[in-house]
Amino acid sequence: MNNPNDVKALQKMIIDAGYNHIRGNNIRSTGKYDPETEAAIVWYQRLLNMSPSGLIHPVETMFFSMFAQSISPGWRPRHVAGPVNVKEGQITFDAEGKDYITAVEPFRQPRHIRQFSRILHWPEGDSGVTIGRGYDMKKRSAGRILTEMRQSGIEEYRAIICSKAAGLYGRNAFKFVKDYGPLVGEITHIQQIQLFDISYSEKREYANFFINKLL
Repeated sequence: MNNPNDVKALQKMIIDAGYNHIRGNNIRSTGKYDPETEAAIVWYQRLLNMSPSGLIHPVETMFFSMFAQSISPGWRPRHVAGPVNVKEGQITFDAEGKDYITAVEPFRQPRHIRQFSRILHWPEGDSGVTIGRGYDMKKRSAGRILTEMRQSGIEEYRAIICSKAAGLYGRNAFKFVKDYGPLVGEITHIQQIQLFDISYSEKREYANFFINKLL
């Protein structure tokens, strides 16, 4: 990527995705491929488990998809309609979040109302990083998160970023959501339901285990 217009467009995407906030840097949209731009590209490549070459080719769709789907200032939900009914566990599903957003900005949801569930959020306390209706990553390994998200139809770059939330909880989970939530962006209603089916089946199996112990 040598064209100044292409470099400038990439720099703007990096800025809109929150790089300066996350890293404490001050990359600017100048159109020049400077050391700060190279460092930003390398950082994102490592985040996505890519080879940290500092070079980006047009065919590397995962890299550009991440920026295209990230949440930028002024964002509103893209998927405004979709299924909110599940085969099993509807009461639990309804209690775990909602599918519209009332906050002025994403990730600044008022604490007294349920979270908009189709972006990364932190339900407070000892909870881990969560997405969808109750898919909490606190007790999941990175490999498990990656596998389950891909099984749910979630894009590879989103699954890779989320896998780095494995084991986080409390304030560390809060910080991860604040830093990486905009990059992960919004999952679809169908993806949310697929993730819920996984987490709900775990809850059901856990409950059945203790019921059988009491019998």
